Amino acid sequence: MFSDRLWITAVVVALSSLLILTFFMLYPITSKDGTVEQTKVGLDKAINKFETIREEAKRDSILTPINLSP
Repeated sequence: MFSDRLWITAVVVALSSLLILTFFMLYPITSKDGTVEQTKVGLDKAINKFETIREEAKRDSILTPINLSP
């Protein structure tokens, strides 16, 4: 009887732990708010990086004219 109660308690604790672990692993993946916000932030960072590179390229081309002949 004690062994059965211990076994049931161990199984309940193990299943509860798996359920909690699954929740914390799957919630960020299935959450629409988190993934949408992360995607927006990532896209904004990428766009800003490209704009910075383009501005630096324009500035460098203005500073070093290629068409000048000696």
